[in-house]
Amino acid sequence: QLDSYKFGERFVTSHEICRRYKVSQITALRALAELEKDGLVKRQRRKGTIVNAVGRKLTFRLVIPESLNRERVLTGHIYLRLHQGILAEAHDLGVEVETAFENYLPTMCRQSGPDAGYLILQELAPATARLLKSKRAACVNVHPATEEAGFPSVRVDARHGAFLAVEHLASLGHKRIGFICGPLARLTFLARWEGYREALQAHHIPYDPELIRETSGE
Repeated sequence: QLDSYKFGERFVTSHEICRRYKVSQITALRALAELEKDGLVKRQRRKGTIVNAVGRKLTFRLVIPESLNRERVLTGHIYLRLHQGILAEAHDLGVEVETAFENYLPTMCRQSGPDAGYLILQELAPATARLLKSKRAACVNVHPATEEAGFPSVRVDARHGAFLAVEHLASLGHKRIGFICGPLARLTFLARWEGYREALQAHHIPYDPELIRETSGE
């Protein structure tokens, strides 16, 4: 009956299994334990048993925007780890992942059904984002530079992370704390710089431009 449930939906309880199939509590608990062992359901505190598998084969597209350097995305350490994490979780859920580039999305949207899902690295160009919205496609931004990415997103709070790093050094007694980052013209690096400045102010450490070093960000 798992095919009739959605991922994350509450599954039947052992008492419901007993009542529906006229079996003992031990048999019902054993059945749930076997389903959990196979990774089809999982028990969550205060939620009971929830469905941990999809009833039909799904394919998600991992979209690489035109704004990103393709070679860097496919070989860079950070994006490689993101990709590995996505593939590992997809494997556990029984979901296939295809890599797609932004310039091919218009064609893909025309050929895809309503169940197509898209994982977007950082952010798409506004025109492409509008196209996916018009198709009512299920989209999630992965690690976008800002909170206003246009779709639900999972991202690192770079600003707060920089704040915590400076706070740690300040707690050790350091008064001269440098900052090395990529181009501050990029929002993701600017957020880190803002967190750095906030932490300096919070610990009454003077801001010294001589301690700032910008790199290419590569």
